[in-house]
Amino acid sequence: MADSSENGDNSQDLKSGSDSLPTNIASKPGNGVVEALLVEEYPAMSTAMKNLTSSLENPTLEEIVVVVLYILIVESGFVPFPCEPVAGDENCRYNAHRLRVLTASPKSWLDGDGVYRIYFTLAPFPEEKCKLVCLPVGSCLVANMYSTCSNKSFAMMINPAEYVALYPTQIIFKRLKNLSLKFKDQVVIPIRTVILNEVHQTTVGLFALPVEVLLKIISYLQVDDFLKFTSTCKYFFHNFSYDERIWKQYCLLKFCRPSDLGAKETHRAYYQRKINFRNRVTCYFPLSEIQY
Repeated sequence: MADSSENGDNSQDLKSGSDSLPTNIASKPGNGVVEALLVEEYPAMSTAMKNLTSSLENPTLEEIVVVVLYILIVESGFVPFPCEPVAGDENCRYNAHRLRVLTASPKSWLDGDGVYRIYFTLAPFPEEKCKLVCLPVGSCLVANMYSTCSNKSFAMMINPAEYVALYPTQIIFKRLKNLSLKFKDQVVIPIRTVILNEVHQTTVGLFALPVEVLLKIISYLQVDDFLKFTSTCKYFFHNFSYDERIWKQYCLLKFCRPSDLGAKETHRAYYQRKINFRNRVTCYFPLSEIQY
């Protein structure tokens, strides 16, 4: 297996159509599969990354990077246009279900002039469309995203070779976290803010935070606090409550290895054993008979 790293970021090869390709199973309670939430979590492959990169035939570096940008935009709450609606699109925020149903690359995204064009929208405001235009310039790729209503645009120049290495049978990614942060900060979040300001839908509080910031906040929560956090609204519950990567961290903190049931069920069983043990001890040594 080929291996490469840069600036401390690990990379992993992806071989289309081979046994080395991670199984495409969504993270649900009981299947024991740890699914990555975001592109930046590579080398753990998200479902969208596995599906879209596997659907490419004879891809170029530029085409692979456009696929990654496409996923990053959907991670930020945008919906490809046109597409069938799914539950959660109305939130204009990160939607795990939307990412899982991305099964094929956008059709007709490459024009005859060699320019990639992909349309997006925010589900509650279908009239506020925006377009991603990616133009190869020499060894670089210029990614420009603009709103068709406000005529405001944000652009970024990307060197595909910094993030992708292409071999005859493998696609090797590197520094995807760096690409994710830069592209979202410089392009996606600003254009999303422009659109929401146009329709007077600016939000505050936790809902306004990017999913990366929410995950960082969650990493500091104890289990009880995390359960309370996910019970505050449907958005937090559906997107984070059953995430195996979060529950795996809680299992490791308790020195219990996740089983085939999944990390959340393993953690639940761990606490159930503690409760059963405490009940047995209390049965043989009633607290009322213990003298202090």
